[in-house]
Amino acid sequence: MPLDKVSLSRELKKFVRSTRKNQKELAVEITKQQSVRFDQSQISRTVNGRYSGEPETLKALCKYASIDIKAFETEDIKPWPLPLTNVELCSAVNEAWDRTPRGAKMLSQLILAVGKATSLYR
Repeated sequence: MPLDKVSLSRELKKFVRSTRKNQKELAVEITKQQSVRFDQSQISRTVNGRYSGEPETLKALCKYASIDIKAFETEDIKPWPLPLTNVELCSAVNEAWDRTPRGAKMLSQLILAVGKATSLYR
């Protein structure tokens, strides 16, 4: 069954922040604890939902975080909310957006206002 990557990614990001460790430190710790070899880039891709199916890295990270993957199985596949290619911007928007229409409108107005303000100084 497909996974709700948006919700799972949000949960994984919360977990990573709660550990107060960087992704490289987490990769080393998970590699020591489990039989899956991790590096920082795999942690990043997994946490940001850039995977297909259920790779071993996702399973191992969820096991380490005590997150039940099955709880994120869904019949309704939710697309990523924004088709952005800039990873830093996309990540910031995904973290800031509360997934409500009102939140989307407020965030888009804020981004446009910042864009207008910065264009005055170019």
